[in-house]
Amino acid sequence: ELVALYRTTNSELEERCEEYEDYMEQADEAGYRVELVEKELFTSEQNRNILEKRVVTLKAQQRNYQEQIDTLEGMVRMYKGKLANLENGFYTMTQQITEMKGMKT
Repeated sequence: ELVALYRTTNSELEERCEEYEDYMEQADEAGYRVELVEKELFTSEQNRNILEKRVVTLKAQQRNYQEQIDTLEGMVRMYKGKLANLENGFYTMTQQITEMKGMKT
């Protein structure tokens, strides 16, 4: 009877050891997965930081381009004004020439 109890206890102990080893393997796998997730998270944070810096750079470029556009639009308005003045001057000179021709005849 003692031998039977020993065998049963020993058998249960072996089962518990196997379960423990299985749990340890699962824990190792879970730990490995946690490490992978942590690495992915770190990489994602680095990528986010890089993208945030890129966004800041692009916004600065956008402001610079908008300033250049505003400057060019101002120059276009100025040249349109000068062209209008030249056209008025040309029209006035044409009228004066016509009037002078009319005086000669």
